[in-house]
Amino acid sequence: MLAKTCGIRKLFVLVNKMDDSTVEWDQARYDDIIKRVTPYLKGCGYTKKELDFLPASGYTGENLVRPISDPRGAWYSGHTLIQHLDEVPLPPREEDKPVVVAISERYSDMGVVLLGKVERGVLETGATVLLQPHNLPVEVTEINVEGKVIAQAHTGFNVRIRIRVDIDDESTIQPGSVLVHPDHPLEVTNHFTAQLIVLEHRSIITAGWSGILHLTSTMEECQITSIIASLNKAGKVDEKLPKFVKPGSRCVCRMSTTAALPITAMKDFARFGRFAIRDEGRTVAVGIVVRTLPPVGADQ
Repeated sequence: MLAKTCGIRKLFVLVNKMDDSTVEWDQARYDDIIKRVTPYLKGCGYTKKELDFLPASGYTGENLVRPISDPRGAWYSGHTLIQHLDEVPLPPREEDKPVVVAISERYSDMGVVLLGKVERGVLETGATVLLQPHNLPVEVTEINVEGKVIAQAHTGFNVRIRIRVDIDDESTIQPGSVLVHPDHPLEVTNHFTAQLIVLEHRSIITAGWSGILHLTSTMEECQITSIIASLNKAGKVDEKLPKFVKPGSRCVCRMSTTAALPITAMKDFARFGRFAIRDEGRTVAVGIVVRTLPPVGADQ
């Protein structure tokens, strides 16, 4: 469920230890494992086309890089794991869209230096961008990738950016800030509707429950303000306005965060529409933003 919510669209399921003395590359055992595992993965939202099963031996390395050499595994004629990975089509990079850079760290070195990743678009040296959530104009004076100064950073690049910004306290620039095109800012709010999958929790979850929301590099305290509906495995409404949800269940709810943060609906920009909620060192739930709402009483 965590993989599906985080946007992983293709799963390769490696059936390991096929060389074990209790298995000996038995095809019947392999088929039985597929039969048992497939219903669970389909319940998580994966279709048959999104799943590929492979027999393998991690100990001998068979069917990882090289094909199966053991004659008892001659019944398998498919690709190795590496061949499957090499054939996966790369997702579109969205370089033709307005630039968005997620900031993960800030430090001072003869000015302000930001570390982050270009999530969309192309970042250029000399460009004036907007720093959110503070909505401050920023000039990009230098872009550094792996120790090399470059003129442009494309989608997917991990970058070190030197900027020029008029700000009294540099410490207000925190991980979770973003650089965006001035004409195409992201929504900044502390109030949104989300679809959650509750993974594990010591008890039921009700309206008023709080945890720590993780979205890109952002960590912010959040609260479930109301539970709108519980959902079945097909994503259909099972019960409206339930009093609680249990581990393993799905729901639609309204949520708020202590401070406003850059966030978007999943359908508009997936990278800023997926999140996880942690509590006491565990990932309690994962979710997607269905719709952003006007901010309410947030610390801007």
